[in-house]
Amino acid sequence: MPSGFRYFITLITILIIPFVSHAQYRNSVSFWDGFTVSGLVGVNFFYGDLVDKSRTSYSGGAVAEKEFNTYLLGRFQLMGGKMKGIQLVNDVLSASFTNMYIDAAIGASFRPLDLIFGYYKQRPFNPYIFLQGGIIYYDATEEFHEGYPVPNAPDRIRSGVSPQVSFGPGLSYWINPRISIRAELNGTYVFGDEIDAHKEWESPEGVFHSTKSNDYYYTVTAGITYLINDSRWKNDPKYNRKAYLQTRSVYRKSSLKSSNKSRYKKKKHKSYKPRKRR
Repeated sequence: MPSGFRYFITLITILIIPFVSHAQYRNSVSFWDGFTVSGLVGVNFFYGDLVDKSRTSYSGGAVAEKEFNTYLLGRFQLMGGKMKGIQLVNDVLSASFTNMYIDAAIGASFRPLDLIFGYYKQRPFNPYIFLQGGIIYYDATEEFHEGYPVPNAPDRIRSGVSPQVSFGPGLSYWINPRISIRAELNGTYVFGDEIDAHKEWESPEGVFHSTKSNDYYYTVTAGITYLINDSRWKNDPKYNRKAYLQTRSVYRKSSLKSSNKSRYKKKKHKSYKPRKRR
């Protein structure tokens, strides 16, 4: 196991400690009130030193959130995937890179509508913004091509752990009391310059030149959120009737489906009674 990956696992453990501590502080039942888990998939766009084109690749992961009050949530994110990109010099391919990465971050989400207009669990569209900090583990390979100033340069391989901070907007769409759909745009700034294994380049004279420090990338994801246990916060009184009608329509649809299925089964399996002879 690479030493950088061991450091990554250690730092993830440190990041999770606040959630574990909060669980121990409160009893195990109430800890899950207002706790959600989301699975997300999407694409990433890398904007480091090396990339001129072909910067898009794929990411996926999960987000766990816990309501601290009606408009603020604690948040833990674990994402991973691959990145790639190419660099051109006078329209000739100079270098390319691919990597595997995993990032972990802890922070908070803020829901402005719940603060401004009052808490409403059944709000159809609920925008939010989030800010978080954490770490990223990367394992990157840079390959050199005909446009690179030094011919036949060997591949450059880099791996390690760097701190990072990320923020962005998100939007949640309520489907039923347990499930919602969400989408996020996450901008991540890395306090390191080797996510693409490229922090310097070599001139034909053998002189190494440093590139601009720090890489950054964007991730656009969408997925499904599952509410483990209902929040202990109550809707603002002005939303009571709307919430009642909204939840009633959901349960009514499900009850109609189940009743129609049961009727169909009864009709299908109706016992045969022979006719009496006269």
